[in-house]
Amino acid sequence: MPDVVIRAGRLLDGSGLPAVTADIAIRDGAVAEIGRVRDRAHRIIDADGALVIPGLTALMPPPSVAPFDRNAARHLAPGVTTVVEELPASATTADAVAAYLHHLRAQPALLSRVILASHHLFRAAVMGNKIRDELASSNADIEAMGTLLGDALDLGARGVLLAPDAPHSERVAVIEELAPRWSERSGEQPVAVMIPTHYDEDLDEALHHARRILSLSDATPSVSCSVIISVPEPVDDPNIGSALSPGSETTVEILIEALSTGRSVPGLGLNPLAFLAGHSPDSTLDLPALIERLADTAALVGLKNRGVIASHNPADINIIDRTHLTDDLSAGVVSTLVSGTEIVSFDELTGEAPGQLL
Repeated sequence: MPDVVIRAGRLLDGSGLPAVTADIAIRDGAVAEIGRVRDRAHRIIDADGALVIPGLTALMPPPSVAPFDRNAARHLAPGVTTVVEELPASATTADAVAAYLHHLRAQPALLSRVILASHHLFRAAVMGNKIRDELASSNADIEAMGTLLGDALDLGARGVLLAPDAPHSERVAVIEELAPRWSERSGEQPVAVMIPTHYDEDLDEALHHARRILSLSDATPSVSCSVIISVPEPVDDPNIGSALSPGSETTVEILIEALSTGRSVPGLGLNPLAFLAGHSPDSTLDLPALIERLADTAALVGLKNRGVIASHNPADINIIDRTHLTDDLSAGVVSTLVSGTEIVSFDELTGEAPGQLL
């Protein structure tokens, strides 16, 4: 018997295919069946034609922008089931990283998390006053930073957030130093590399160095990585993801336009569900394609089994009543499930905390 059955939803599964009316059976936290489910279940959720879409993955600001909230309550944006976060400022050694990740694994959480190793934290720990004095990193510094980042990946971090104040040449050198460590993870999920940029930065230079990082995969087949650049405007490159940097001119309309370009994903600090409230039939991109683009966020951070509702995938699912979805997203969320457990029911928290460290 399924644990949960979602009845008669208008399913947009994240594959880009048109919506279909379907039931979804969930068992042991995963999608067990899609179609016409006749089995009884411990819990029935009547979607009644509401939109059923994958749980959304949000790229969150680093702790320097928004203090880290280990309970994820502040990060509970409507529709989000997984957050991508940076290590906290205290995690500057392998022992501190191990203790922090152990704490996350042991603590109940509303949302699932992907943790990125923090180049800028390790950079400060290694270089110290050299950063204040604006001195370049030495080969020994690069090696030490690569070692710390590699330790963090070995301990459970899923990617690297490069330092916003480091030269591009140093960023690439650190990744080159790190690559042999993650090549040992052959067959596992790709390592995500996030590159922050500034509004006055030369985007062509950032793209050049991003392509150098991606070329590591060509030179070393066992090295698998994806690159996301945080930029003011979307990157039109099929191999590089781009997340819009939040700014005063970043609107839902700009977000929707960005989702139609390359491998753009929702921007840092932006609620990915906002596009549904702002989406109109006159949009240049159809709704199935928008959902598919949102699913790409999960893929870019190495979550191959999230972002798409499919058999055997974790049941991270949203049921959205678009007729009641408000611009401020305070209403219209019928249900949000994380690994098959309802964390939101009719816009209210249920008190469940099924999130895990991914």
